[in-house]
Amino acid sequence: MSARIRQELGVDELRERFAEYTRAAYESLPSTRNQRILEIGCGRGAVTFRLARLSESAQEFAPDSEIVGIDIDGDALAELARRIEVEGLCRRVQILQRSLLVTGFADERFGLVWAEGVVHIPGLEASLPECNRILEPGGYFVLVEAIAWMEPRLRNLPRFGFELVERIPWEPDCWWTRYGKPLEARIRRALARSKAPGRSRGADACAITGAVA
Repeated sequence: MSARIRQELGVDELRERFAEYTRAAYESLPSTRNQRILEIGCGRGAVTFRLARLSESAQEFAPDSEIVGIDIDGDALAELARRIEVEGLCRRVQILQRSLLVTGFADERFGLVWAEGVVHIPGLEASLPECNRILEPGGYFVLVEAIAWMEPRLRNLPRFGFELVERIPWEPDCWWTRYGKPLEARIRRALARSKAPGRSRGADACAITGAVA
């Protein structure tokens, strides 16, 4: 989905409707001062910017701290890099095109590893050993996944060196009610406008239709 279409549909605004859950998870942790934070699967930076704002508002971001975001999507990272520059966060936020499975980071590099909706793709067995390796002793791993997928796998966490500390459930069906349903309505309105008399039914309509898929 292009940046123009994302702006027209207000996708970033819809994504921000989940900010309360990021905040709840962040505030449940002990102080992150002087810690290095890694976000896995940062994409275009919805969670990256939340973490930056949260650490700043809590006055916990010390000079030797950092937020590092990794993703394999080069186009998303390029867009995120532009946003980071605009927001003046170049000194605080670093982004790298890397896979979770082979991060290339040194052992015990980060005090906090954050992954929202990512780990289910490669699976626990492939993901968690690397997450454990790059976490410093006593560090925290925030894992956000669908309950139906994660629930039967919670008992496996100790196998990978993790202990479940707290669970923060999201509102049932919130991805549909807060994101999917309103996005669908916006796409339908955009399609209707593109088909109105006097409007071209060319590239715009095709691009928006592609966004549905």
